[in-house]
Amino acid sequence: MKPESQPKMEAEKSGKFLELYKLERAEMEKLQERIRESDGFIRVFMHVLSYIDPANLQHPNEMKTLLVAGGVMRSENQQPIFLFENEFRVQEVINLLNQQGGLLKDTYIIPTLNGWGYPVIPNNLENRDANEYKQKAGIFFAKLLTDLGVTKIMAGGKELEVKDEQLENCLGNFIRFIQNYSEIEVKLSLGSSPLNRNSEEIRDGHPELL
Repeated sequence: MKPESQPKMEAEKSGKFLELYKLERAEMEKLQERIRESDGFIRVFMHVLSYIDPANLQHPNEMKTLLVAGGVMRSENQQPIFLFENEFRVQEVINLLNQQGGLLKDTYIIPTLNGWGYPVIPNNLENRDANEYKQKAGIFFAKLLTDLGVTKIMAGGKELEVKDEQLENCLGNFIRFIQNYSEIEVKLSLGSSPLNRNSEEIRDGHPELL
């Protein structure tokens, strides 16, 4: 007589939303190990929550939709996910999302200059409106990702335009500094709404992103 098959145990949902710059050493080492396990591949979402009324984040299904990342909740073997959010919303977003729970793996939030795709440089008090700061921020974060072992990024977000073959807006800022200051390969998420809106311009001017 065959033994009864045991029901599959649901993976423990113990992941949290964490600010990347505030990781303890053990948490950073855990992230590096996850990046190694994913062969250097991470997923990036730019400003998908920053302009949303916090009240809309209270419903779990709405939260998943706004993240444009159902895999955050489902996949046991997902690549590390980085969410870039405007600096003034970061702590609020972290608190609201951690109240929801349901994460299988830790997800990392990076504060950006408000209204830009450039990350804040920790403990740097220079004029953030200056182009020099934005350049330093791009160099700093591209190096951080390289040091973590990142070799490929799948990127998506709410704001991307192509003007005279130049990538603009928040997601465009991010892609440009990664391409300019690192050897990391960047691809656009096929589910990204900016990709759908600008698909012809992207295919013509930036086929390397597809």
